[in-house]
Amino acid sequence: MKKILCMLLFLAAMVSTVTVVAADDERPIGVEELPAAAREFVARTFPAAKMVWASIDTDFLDRDYKVALDDGTLVEFDRGGQWKDIDCRHGQQVPAAVVPEAIRTYLERNYPGESLNQLDRDRRGYDVKLANGLEIEFDRDFRVVEIDR
Repeated sequence: MKKILCMLLFLAAMVSTVTVVAADDERPIGVEELPAAAREFVARTFPAAKMVWASIDTDFLDRDYKVALDDGTLVEFDRGGQWKDIDCRHGQQVPAAVVPEAIRTYLERNYPGESLNQLDRDRRGYDVKLANGLEIEFDRDFRVVEIDR
């Protein structure tokens, strides 16, 4: 009985190891393989920038897309092509058109002249990173939850 139990545990460990290894697979793709919504978002939001590479990250139950633009901006999309993360570098700023009005108003009132370099969104809310290193977390109702200096 112990031998059978040990063998079953060993097999379960092997299967879970193979599943974990196969579950995280990031690979480069052609820009044309991005969801249409992602391509349209980049064209509309960053009209002067060109997409230089794209990748797909396939997890066990989900997939994400990442795009790098020639100005140093990185954008991450969910499986449907909706943006999740915009990370602007080399002096670039997150375009005002994608920043929710309530967040834009808060930043203008409390941090005038400070540039917004990173904007993340998920089901809980938004995370904002300013050029001065300040990170502000907003909930879904655009209330400030946390400020990290």
